Amino acid sequence: MSSTSFVIPRRSTINSDGKPHKVTIGVLDLTSTFTYTVVPKLSFHAFLKASTINTSDKQLLAGPVSVFMDNNFITHSSIENVC
Repeated sequence: MSSTSFVIPRRSTINSDGKPHKVTIGVLDLTSTFTYTVVPKLSFHAFLKASTINTSDKQLLAGPVSVFMDNNFITHSSIENVC
């Protein structure tokens, strides 16, 4: 297991209750390209796929992500390490 340190620009209080806690370390506004995929033989539903290029100077660490579109929560997903 490895560790990573982040400088958080504001104070955060994390309870020492033995439970996992989340602290926002940054918010990136990245542009995505969207495509719809449908396979009528398998499903009548259309699925939206977003492809995004990390244009920031931040490395995105592998792990779970929450996906938002127009400030609305869409889904949970995961990503690999992205530089």
